[in-house]
Amino acid sequence: MIKEKIEEEIKEEEEIEEEKIKEEEVEYEKEIEEEIEERRSRNEEEEKEKVEEEETNEKIEEEEIEEEEKKIEVKEEEEIEEEIKEE
Repeated sequence: MIKEKIEEEIKEEEEIEEEKIKEEEVEYEKEIEEEIEERRSRNEEEEKEKVEEEETNEKIEEEEIEEEEKKIEVKEEEEIEEEIKEE
């Protein structure tokens, strides 16, 4: 009887320990999933910022090109006016 009682207690302790280990594993997996999601989110945000920066740079470049073209047009117009004045 005593032996059975001790065996039963040992079995219960083992079950408790196994359950504890399972809970720790679940918690660990949850932490890993959260870390993965956090990294994914951070990567998405960085990619978004990169795209926005590229779009901004393209816009600036386009504006610079337009400005240069306007300068060229003005210069050509001035040259034409100068030629007309000379004639």
